[in-house]
Amino acid sequence: MIASHYNQPVDPAKIATLVAALIDAEASVPITSDLKRQAELHVADNEYDRKLTVTMGGRQQTIYIGLTTGQTAAVRLGGRPEIYESSRITPWSVAGDPAGWMQKTYAQHAPIAMKAVEVVN
Repeated sequence: MIASHYNQPVDPAKIATLVAALIDAEASVPITSDLKRQAELHVADNEYDRKLTVTMGGRQQTIYIGLTTGQTAAVRLGGRPEIYESSRITPWSVAGDPAGWMQKTYAQHAPIAMKAVEVVN
C-alpha cells in the first residue's frame, strides 16, 4: 500500500522485479570509499537520485542509488562509505514517484461478459 496516496495498492509485479534485483545484486570491489565522492555520484545521505528503504525482520536498510554510466549505477548502503557499481539496481529500475508503483488494474473481465458499469459517488 502507498500510504501517501490514500493506501493505493502496489503492483505486485513491480515489487517482485525489485526484490529479484536486490537479491541478484552482487557487490565486488568498491569503486570508492571517499566520502567526498558520495555527493558527486549522487549517493550521499542528502543528495541522491533514488533512496530505497527496505525493512526485513524489524531492521531497516537504506540503499542510495545514484549516477549512471552506461548500463551501471553508483550504489551505497546507508551508514557505509563504500560505493559500488551495479547493473541490477539503477535509478530507472526504481520508480521515483509513487504513481510508478501503483497497481493500475483493479478488476479484469472479459469485455463480452460485461453488460454494464455503474459508478456511484
